Amino acid sequence: MLRREADSAIIDEWMSLPESERLTEQQAAHFALQMKRKYPFEYVGGDRYLEIRRMMIRHENRISAADTPSAYHPSPC
Repeated sequence: MLRREADSAIIDEWMSLPESERLTEQQAAHFALQMKRKYPFEYVGGDRYLEIRRMMIRHENRISAADTPSAYHPSPC
């Protein structure tokens, strides 16, 4: 499996969980360990667990950025 395929599948699974199961660092860490076993994608950068956590953090950062109005796209008044 390619990393980008795993990224998409992992984020889809993460977001399909109820929000109550995605609140804590401990929940995220447990989920990442499960995904490491489920999706054995090729990753030359080191530990797949850490890469899965980075995937999850990048996704959360994208969501946060999309929810925050920027100077380039101010909210309508």
